[in-house]
Amino acid sequence: MELHDRVIVVTGGTGALGSSVCDTLLEAGALLEVTYVKDAEKARFDEAMAAHEWRYALHRVDITSDAEVTALFAAVDKTRSDKLDALVCIAGGFAAGPIETTSAETMRAQLALNFESVFLCAREAVGRMKRQGHGRIVTVGSRAAIDAPGGMSAYVASKAAVVALTRALAAETRGSGITVNCVLPTTIDTPANRASMPNADHASWAQPEDIARVIKELLGDELATVTGAILPV
Repeated sequence: MELHDRVIVVTGGTGALGSSVCDTLLEAGALLEVTYVKDAEKARFDEAMAAHEWRYALHRVDITSDAEVTALFAAVDKTRSDKLDALVCIAGGFAAGPIETTSAETMRAQLALNFESVFLCAREAVGRMKRQGHGRIVTVGSRAAIDAPGGMSAYVASKAAVVALTRALAAETRGSGITVNCVLPTTIDTPANRASMPNADHASWAQPEDIARVIKELLGDELATVTGAILPV
């Protein structure tokens, strides 16, 4: 119960990676506030987390919306008596294609989903954590952000922005009791990825459970002196 009764906001917690992270954090004793957008994922999440149902709450939120993110954190303040111990930013999206066929709309959508959502949530979290004198923020980037392949420029740029933001926030919050770190998974072994890449070497992909364990450690006390780290998983 390393995270006993710690209040943690998890964006995108009902997806394949998010569900593994939430399960790991709930097993560690955390109290979760989880965002989602798809009703089908919410139903699967509720079924999978039935043993922990009183330890989490689900919020349907467009985390690219300034107003909806602000409202989310205000709701958490009310429910959790102004307590916020950690933020885990998992929600995002993927789009591939050579740059000459990538529309401005696709580029903006990637920036909104992968970068702006993290910026908005971190903005709300940091102020609260500074008032408390402690806090943990973990962002989820991509190995592609530092070892960029071709054919996905908009995605790579949006995830690189997450890495840069993580480092900037770590510098901005140093000495405040807040840590800000980023994990960089390779391709994650999920049903959707297997369906879209059936002939790939699935054995080389990152397992959601392994990423979840790394995130849990970054949220705990043992790594309280680690901030600004960019961790390939």
